Amino acid sequence: MAAAFDICDAVVTMLVTAGYAEAVLLPMPIFELRDMDTRHISVLPAAELTEKADRARRQFTYHVDIAVQQRVATDNGAAIETLVGVCEAIATLFDGNRLTGRTGAHVMGVENDPLYDVGMLREKKLFMGVVRLNVREWRT
Repeated sequence: MAAAFDICDAVVTMLVTAGYAEAVLLPMPIFELRDMDTRHISVLPAAELTEKADRARRQFTYHVDIAVQQRVATDNGAAIETLVGVCEAIATLFDGNRLTGRTGAHVMGVENDPLYDVGMLREKKLFMGVVRLNVREWRT
């Protein structure tokens, strides 16, 4: 398996262990709107950057996106707030931590900007928040 997918697999394992049983690795998270009444958490690789760290090692930076999606009524502020809370909890779970099963992989930063896609919510009544992890790993 490609290293980027191995990193994503470790992210899924940590999410499931933390109680997000619906978390899955999906390289292309495409769903039918009718199937979105339950919460979906999809993990996918977004980018891979490589640079020389020193004479013997290379530094790899992986951007991993964690998408939280669920259909909600646009006037249901409580449901939207709950889903934003899920995104915040996921960000907190990973911030500054090592990835389980990848001893050399550290989460160096977490982004959640914007908190959710207002256009998607308005047009399709679909909450979509994306938490991006910046994972760094050194290898020889």
